[in-house]
Parts: sequence; structure tokens; C-alpha cells
Amino acid sequence: VIGKGCSYPLTPLLFFHSVGDLQRACHANEVKNGDTVYFNGGSLMWKRSSIMEAAERGCCGTIDTGDYNGNGNANNDVTARSPRAGTGGGGTSGSYSFQPYAYPRSALSDWELVMCKSTIEDYRRHFNLKIGVYVQEFSISAEALDALSVFVNKHGDIYDQGLAFGGVNGAAVKNIHGDGYWNQRYMGRSWDFVARPSKEMTPLKPEDHHLVQKAIQAGAWGQVGTIYEVMDEQAGALTVPPPREPCNMVHHF
Repeated sequence: VIGKGCSYPLTPLLFFHSVGDLQRACHANEVKNGDTVYFNGGSLMWKRSSIMEAAERGCCGTIDTGDYNGNGNANNDVTARSPRAGTGGGGTSGSYSFQPYAYPRSALSDWELVMCKSTIEDYRRHFNLKIGVYVQEFSISAEALDALSVFVNKHGDIYDQGLAFGGVNGAAVKNIHGDGYWNQRYMGRSWDFVARPSKEMTPLKPEDHHLVQKAIQAGAWGQVGTIYEVMDEQAGALTVPPPREPCNMVHHF
């Protein structure tokens, strides 16, 4: 409707909690060729905490610098999910590191290529995507914001839409701790290290992928919460449901 009154065509944007959510949407055929997509950039450098670590840090999503050694490498990582040092391809410093799937394949070591079957670059090429990242501005430290900005600018061929930051350009608020992922880390899915783009894309985990959509649709306000309806569990494609009767929100006493 809005597009009809504009001089220039509007470009729809698809927003995801995490890069893992984007990966799953690609396999579920919910992302189409040429789409413009955004996800929280904190998911590129966030290492999933254990239950105990999450409880100790609370819901603010801070990264404890004690998790990293002096070289920027994570301590006690699961081998298959060890993030790369912040001083590596991203050219950043400090305690923030980036996962292998955030980099172009040409920047990965032989071991990383074996461990990580695909990167975000593979999905960008397969779907001809335009990719950008965003953060929760109130939960990202100046150090993390600088690391992410430098990384995105360095790999502009992948993240061609840049970093969407709703703040003052070149400035950050002091005394904020976190990676900008905030509570989205509890909803966003992790990257699947063994999945890769293919000609015939099928959902990675159908029962998990549509869980949120089904929960929303079960409520009386389902039509407000989503425009999608789960119709085909195996194919993964979501179809627009038929119009429903409007909900009468007026209460008479």
C-alpha cells in the first residue's frame, strides 16, 4: 500500500534474530533470490554460554573478558565452535572474536574449512543476497561496536548493506557492557556447521523451525503477530493465510 504512493520502488527487508535464523530460513525456502536481509551482528561473535554462565551474567548478554585468553581466543570452547580471534581477519582488538562462518571462505584455515562446511558468504552467493547487520544499541559496548564496525567494513563484499546503528555516527555510550545481541540470544538459533546451500533446499529441523510460528498462530492475536501460516512441514515454505475476521478488542460493561 505504501509503495503505491512512492516515486521509487520500496525494497522489502527481512529481519532475523541471528545469522543462524537466516540460515534456517534459507533452507526453508523463505528467503528468495535477491532478498535484502538483516540479522543481529552479535550472533557473528557470540559464543553460546553454558546454563551456569548465562545465569551468572543475567539477561544483559555481556561477554566476560575472562572467557578469552590474551590472544583473543576463547578458552574451554567446544572444538567445533571455537571463534576466531578478534585480531584476525576482522582487524579488531580486545576480547571480541568472530565465528568462522562470519568470514569469507578464502580467509579460513584448512582446519576451519573442514569444521565449517559453509559460511554466510556461501548463502549470499547462492541466493544473491544483500546482507546487513544491526545491534541492540542499548546493550553494546564501545569496544564491541568498534570491533563489529571494523569487521563489517573490512568484509563489505559480504555485508554490503553495512551496520544499521540507531545512534550518533562515530560515537558510543560509555559504561555499557555487551555485544549488542541482548535477549535475542535466547531466541536466535545457532549456525549449523554441517549445512550448506544446495539446489534442493529443505528445512534443517522442521519441528523446531516452525515452533514459534505455531505458538503465535495458536493465540487469538495470531494474525497480528505473523503473516505466515505453516502449511507444509517438509517443504518448509510458508504461505500467506486467508483473511480472518477482525478481532473485536472493545469490551462492553
